[in-house]
Amino acid sequence: MKALNNKGNSLQSLADLQAALSQHGLAQASYAASIAAYDAALERAPNYVYALNNKGLSLQRLAILQAALSQHGLAQATYGESIAAFDAALERAPDYVKALNNKGNSLQRLADLLVQQEQIESAIACFGMTLASWHRALEIAPADSRLRERYQTLVSWLQSVCQSLQESISADDEASEDVDRLMAKSQALTLQAKLQMILAQPDAALESYEAAIATYETALAIVPDSVQCLYSIGESYLQLAVLIQEQQPDQAQTDAEKALEYWNTAAELAPDNVALREERDGLLSLLQPDPSTAE
Repeated sequence: MKALNNKGNSLQSLADLQAALSQHGLAQASYAASIAAYDAALERAPNYVYALNNKGLSLQRLAILQAALSQHGLAQATYGESIAAFDAALERAPDYVKALNNKGNSLQRLADLLVQQEQIESAIACFGMTLASWHRALEIAPADSRLRERYQTLVSWLQSVCQSLQESISADDEASEDVDRLMAKSQALTLQAKLQMILAQPDAALESYEAAIATYETALAIVPDSVQCLYSIGESYLQLAVLIQEQQPDQAQTDAEKALEYWNTAAELAPDNVALREERDGLLSLLQPDPSTAE
């Protein structure tokens, strides 16, 4: 078991060297071989957290190489596998600081890649999980100055993005009947709200979601059959419900029901939209649980 883990470490180091020497094909093969060695160790000892962490590192470094080679789809998938390996280690050892740190690193790199691919909402979610992972690591190891610096740098950058969004929103304060302009403003407000949630600014997020809903509804009055607008209003109401659930459960229920109303209308207008219907049905099941499962 230990020998297999050490074999994986040696292959990982070899792959790092090959990547540094631009021997990309060899590096990819060595990373794959290191992952296979860790898997062999884990077959013998599924709870071997060091092998799980090291497997996550090999997957992370392979993803970095794939991204550098513009293999973006592969890189996204490989980052996902690395995060899963770190999660498996943390299920067995929740206070394993190295795994928390490494998970945050993979999440940040995945978020950066998603930004490059203009998958902004997914990137924001990854940045949020990055901060959560690093915050937990710092709770356990508060003296880790290097990690604290990285955490604070990411927070500062996200704050600057949030400020830039606010400036663009403020610059578009005048009333408009241009639907595209209204939709763009609403989307900016929604992104701002999600960033504010990540940055632990719930009151500001509440205001942003409410402003987004009001702007979407202005657009909907102009184009009442817009499925995108109906879906977006429903999503904003649902996010609002999640945000206030603990403090205002009755209002949260009302907001979730409003989300369902908008999604029902959208689903009627686009009956072939499977993804929309599935989201609507998922929300409906939460609001109207199966009576056979009630206590």
